[in-house]
Amino acid sequence: MDGAGRLRDGQLVTLLVGLGLELLAVHRAGRPFGPIHPAHVSVSPVGRPRLADVAPPAAWTPHDDWVALLRLGRHLGASPRAALLSWETVQGVDGVDLLMWLMQWATPQPLPLDVGRQVQR
Repeated sequence: MDGAGRLRDGQLVTLLVGLGLELLAVHRAGRPFGPIHPAHVSVSPVGRPRLADVAPPAAWTPHDDWVALLRLGRHLGASPRAALLSWETVQGVDGVDLLMWLMQWATPQPLPLDVGRQVQR
């Protein structure tokens, strides 16, 4: 984490991939998750990112979930590179491909144990 409470690229990958795995489970159950805001994110005491349940708006789709995940990455990332995360970056890929792309985007790094509080700022 940098001095402003934003995540370095590797930490951001850990957060986004962890949350993305939860999105995949929700999608496999046949529903979208809904908007992803910092208030919907927590981190367990061992550093595992988690999503709080929300109700998706009526027309929300799994694609919207992935767009929201990348938007969260732009919001929380410290680097100029993170500011460019958008669906256009990986347009035309599914969620699994997006997660694989993210894992190559930067080397995953552990999340600080207090990141749950930092994320919700």
